[in-house]
Amino acid sequence: MVVQTLYRQRRLKPIGFFSAGLSFSEVRTLVVRIISKRRIHEYIQQHSDAEASLLAWHEVVKSADWSNSVDIKNTLSSVDLVDGLFVFNIANNRYRLVAHVNFRGKRVYVLHILTHKEYDRGNWKS
Repeated sequence: MVVQTLYRQRRLKPIGFFSAGLSFSEVRTLVVRIISKRRIHEYIQQHSDAEASLLAWHEVVKSADWSNSVDIKNTLSSVDLVDGLFVFNIANNRYRLVAHVNFRGKRVYVLHILTHKEYDRGNWKS
C-alpha cells in the first residue's frame, strides 16, 4: 500500500526505494520475500491447472503485511495452521501449499506443494 501510494505520488522511482527517502529498515518491511518461487514454477510445469491459483497466491503473499496468524487468516481465509506450518488451499482445494512463515523477517518458505490426495497421506510431515 505504501509503495503504491509513493509510486502514484511520483516519489518512488522504479530504480529504487531509497530515492523516496525510505530507510533500509522501512524498505525491508514493505515486501514479503517468498522462498522459493522456483518451487512454485516447477510445480506449475507438472500441474498447469494450478498455475493461475499459485500465481495469484504469490501476488497476494508478496504484498502482505502479516504480523501473526490472524493476519494471514484475514487475508487468505482458506488457510490452516498444522504442526506449526501454514497450509494454504490452492485451486479450490485441489492442491495444498505448505509453508513456514517468519513474521519478523517477512519471509514465507514454501516447503511443499501437493495434491490434496498427497497431502492427506501425511508424508510431508516427516
